Amino acid sequence: MPNLTRLAGEYLNFGDTDGVGGFHCTTGSTWTVGALVSTTCGVPFLQTSLSEEEIIETEEFLPGVKNLGDILEDNGYTQMFLCGSNTRFGRRDTFFQKHGNYRIFGDGTAKKLGYVPKDYSVNWGIEDKVLFDIAREELTGLAAEGKPFNFTMLTTDLHAPKGFECKWCADTYDTTTARAADCNDRVVTEFVKWCQRQDFYENTTIVVTGDHPRMDGSLVDGVSYYDRTVYDCFINPAKTWVRDEKSRSFTAMDMFPTILSALGFDIEGDRLGLGTDLFSNTDTLLERKGFDWLNRELGKRSDYYTEQFVNPPAAGTAASRSGE
Repeated sequence: MPNLTRLAGEYLNFGDTDGVGGFHCTTGSTWTVGALVSTTCGVPFLQTSLSEEEIIETEEFLPGVKNLGDILEDNGYTQMFLCGSNTRFGRRDTFFQKHGNYRIFGDGTAKKLGYVPKDYSVNWGIEDKVLFDIAREELTGLAAEGKPFNFTMLTTDLHAPKGFECKWCADTYDTTTARAADCNDRVVTEFVKWCQRQDFYENTTIVVTGDHPRMDGSLVDGVSYYDRTVYDCFINPAKTWVRDEKSRSFTAMDMFPTILSALGFDIEGDRLGLGTDLFSNTDTLLERKGFDWLNRELGKRSDYYTEQFVNPPAAGTAASRSGE
């Protein structure tokens, strides 16, 4: 990842190592949807008393949570979520629609708008290289509307197993995963540099982050799960950090207040949910309690989580708390 490594060195990369750092992955954030919830809500995505079928059938998605999308919508942001796969997978469409009224753009939308042929199907739907070409068009249109915007996109070519080798991958390495990582490194960085040449960049913060460590062992055999931190890079943030950025141990949940802070929001008490604003001097839960304690606590059943986040009481009714 020479280009992403260079970005991390030129801009802001939080971590607890002198090299490229990132967040440690904890219970409730070890897969894509769990990571999306953790990084935007400041709480993990936990198993509840509802069955998986009941969760899928409900029209809501953590209705008791107020997250990044909700706050940005309240502040006049137009929001879009773009990915190259079926947005219904993992109920990502419901999550982003119910928390911020995002415009949802998946492989079906790309076909409908003529970006790709109707019978187009590669890997999860659309390769990342093609997705970034679409992103340039959609982001240009979003910025032209003249309103504050949040453009969020999700890539898939590095997903397990092994990653996907597209026709634009160079023959630089001898494994599929390495070639896919090399290609992703290139197309992500090219997109960032394109953004930096646009008129909207002066007043725009860019956050580049992974979602979770690899689910297979390709390229990472023998490395502990704790040490397989997830990449982060903040470009053009609206605030200056007050603590050495290479001294921060944190999790996906800390990304929620940190992203808002990077956009210029003031975080009262430096914390939202279980997350801590990394631009502040306040310790994260991971820094205060350690990984083993935090991971163990996050794995426990929480009645409060179910009653307040999954099945919150209707407005105007009293809620009882039976335990945590």
